[in-house]
Amino acid sequence: MPAALRQKAVLELPRAEFGAMEAAVQKQIGATREGGFQGYLAQNLAHFELAKGLPLYGGFGLNITNPLAAEEYRRLGLKALAVLPEVPLAEMEALEPGIPTWALVYGHMPLMMTRACPLHNVTDCARCEKQGVLTDRKRRKFPVRCGGGVRQIYNPVPLYMGERLGEVPADAGLALFTLETRAEAAKALELLAARAPWPGEFTRGLYYKPAP
Repeated sequence: MPAALRQKAVLELPRAEFGAMEAAVQKQIGATREGGFQGYLAQNLAHFELAKGLPLYGGFGLNITNPLAAEEYRRLGLKALAVLPEVPLAEMEALEPGIPTWALVYGHMPLMMTRACPLHNVTDCARCEKQGVLTDRKRRKFPVRCGGGVRQIYNPVPLYMGERLGEVPADAGLALFTLETRAEAAKALELLAARAPWPGEFTRGLYYKPAP
């Protein structure tokens, strides 16, 4: 990666770490800390110790949902934080942590993370391609991806806020690419830049959930 891009790149650390994974993550941090990257995306509290003294940004795994949590993570040294996508826009506006906030504006949201494989009844690990689908009672197919000792189940339709970016009370929008091909990711970025409507099925998540 060119040096100019490295200076803008934040390396995402894994949300879950089991057994030898923690030592592996520590080794990866050591191998990249002098690489000229902007910093690391912390996804759990262990990362504050593993990347101690390095620039840290807060990811969705920190479950930042209210002003007290946002302020505490700022105090712990985060340079910026990603607000959990389950937070309605009205509540997001009230965070004001004193550091930049990021909000998801595109992406297939991870609905569940599990160590037990939900595909195990279909195939065994030796023959598995590390991906599959779960079908619910309404015949809706939920993508499953395996990696890092965990399985993640994703929403089959993306969250999209392209034509409503002006309504998102955050300093920057995040596009989360997980299931997309390179071409699909490029198209999503193109639509976001143009603030154009999404051409297919999508969701606004809980952003417009009314206050209780």
